[in-house]
Amino acid sequence: MQPPVLGLAENPALPPEIIDRLIATADTELAEALACRPDLSRAQAAALSRFEEAAVRLAHAGGLTADDIDPSVQPRVAIALLEERAGRPEWMPDLATNPVVEIRDRLAACPGLPHDVVRTLASDPDVRVVAELALWAPADIAGRLAAHPHAEVRCSAAANEATPPKVLASLLTGDGLPPARSCVVCDREPIPFVHDPNCDRSDCSLPPGASCDGSHESTIHEIHQLALRNPAAPVDAVVGFVNHPSALLRCELAARTDLPPQVYARLADDPVPWVRARGVT
Repeated sequence: MQPPVLGLAENPALPPEIIDRLIATADTELAEALACRPDLSRAQAAALSRFEEAAVRLAHAGGLTADDIDPSVQPRVAIALLEERAGRPEWMPDLATNPVVEIRDRLAACPGLPHDVVRTLASDPDVRVVAELALWAPADIAGRLAAHPHAEVRCSAAANEATPPKVLASLLTGDGLPPARSCVVCDREPIPFVHDPNCDRSDCSLPPGASCDGSHESTIHEIHQLALRNPAAPVDAVVGFVNHPSALLRCELAARTDLPPQVYARLADDPVPWVRARGVT
């Protein structure tokens, strides 16, 4: 699409009949530009919904309703409506078993999931979907997923403020939880493995320094970091990190506002300036 036509589509003074003509001849790029207009009629929005990206934009902006789409044909648009609490709960069971991981992953973050859909997502074969569910789940589900055999799911539970404090304490101390059986590192690489920070493999998505010797150490470190950052984590569990060898974890501890005075005093004497500064701010 030529830039002048795209500019025309964004012109706020454009009369409805010209908008109709542009919609009738639109390609994907023009449709997305037109979907940004605040003056579209319901009929115009419905006509643009034949383009998926435009329809997703319109769904988020309130330009489409549940009556305007077929979730079996446009699952991404259905997800957008569910994210805005404008979709229909009866769509969710089918979306929870959609063959596209992205659809299930985004559904897991939607509000108001019924219990049967939560159960389906909690047993999803792709750990990314389960991890996304653990990040947003209510207390009972988040607490259960904190014991998931994959450490990545435990990371999400550690970050979720709905996770019960007792469970967060277990994620910090390891008490009361079975050891994780896998992590993103040993899923992909033979162990022991330490990811080169200067890795030049184009197909590698592991974070710099990620490592696993069978104990999933870099992911466990991330679990601790996220749990220390979580305001729902109980003080009795977090103070044990005041002398932890990781300055990053001590820094997360120093940022909390609920520690006993003696712990703040110890952090104020920390040998790492970054930790001392974090406690002041």
